[in-house]
Amino acid sequence: MSLTYNSAINQLLGLADFERKSRAGEPPDFHLRRMEMLLALANNPHQGIPTVHIAGSKGKGSTAAMITSALGAAGLSVGLYTSPHLHAFNERIRIGLQPIEKPIFAALIQELWPLVLEIAQFGSYGTVSVFELLTAMAFVHFQRLQVAVQVIEAGLGGRLDATNVVSAQVAVLTPISMDHVHVLGNSLSKIASEKAGIIKPGTIAVTAPQTNEAMAVFQKVARDAGADLRESTCEVSLDAESTTNMSGHVARFVGRSGQYRACIPMLGAHQIENARTAVAALETLGELGHPVSSNSIETGLNRVQWPARSELLKYRGQRVLVDGAHNGASGRALAATLKRHFPDTNSYVLI
Repeated sequence: MSLTYNSAINQLLGLADFERKSRAGEPPDFHLRRMEMLLALANNPHQGIPTVHIAGSKGKGSTAAMITSALGAAGLSVGLYTSPHLHAFNERIRIGLQPIEKPIFAALIQELWPLVLEIAQFGSYGTVSVFELLTAMAFVHFQRLQVAVQVIEAGLGGRLDATNVVSAQVAVLTPISMDHVHVLGNSLSKIASEKAGIIKPGTIAVTAPQTNEAMAVFQKVARDAGADLRESTCEVSLDAESTTNMSGHVARFVGRSGQYRACIPMLGAHQIENARTAVAALETLGELGHPVSSNSIETGLNRVQWPARSELLKYRGQRVLVDGAHNGASGRALAATLKRHFPDTNSYVLI
């Protein structure tokens, strides 16, 4: 009998879920051996698909959505895996920006569940977690649909994150800030070291603007791995005539391969930097044999949708800005957005 979506979610949540872990001071036992075993039992669906792997403290989801939107505008089939979800678990696994259908999501849980039980019976590595199963589901789905590119967002950290089983052609590092310190470390350099784990030999790494402390870590890791590290601000310049309004940002970027003018429908100056990082990653993909035209990049940035990231809504005649700011740096970015777009308005913050 086929699982319903609700039954599948109940089954999924019976696994260890570190995202909902109540004792935040007690870090889980992170390692990749259990994930590697799960994928081996599933015939390694993560291999053989060109991959963009994204890690960082903030801006990961927005940057991933921008890259996916542009690749889709170029006519490519793109698998997108992100976390957490906003409304429903199936939002984490997408083709383009469209979430996987709930019956397919449930069928994937049912299909992979025997592998989860097999690993539990094996005993050496503990039980599969919610995030590990979701990650495996994404890889199976993307392989089955033979996507041209998969864009994979790391969940927590990078080095020991379940997504770090991929061999990415392009690794993207969004801004690093103090985040998940009980697991990743209590300094920017320690956190950056964990995030830098997605930089591997043969990878081209694209980094957003970083603090000197974080950038020094990325430079060392890239140098030791023999990887090419590219700074988005050096790769892509921002035209001085870029403007902003209540609809978003009208910006012109000048990169290695072309010039791009787009109206990015997301508020906040930080979204301009996310877009610049996305453009640098897209141009790098072009160099590696996945060409994306200037028109596709512009169209992708114009059409990108990523709810609850500085999203302006109306409710009973009032303007409501919805944002998922989850740490100090994101909170400061949200405050700057409010000050810039609503300078003469009393703002009420609901948490």
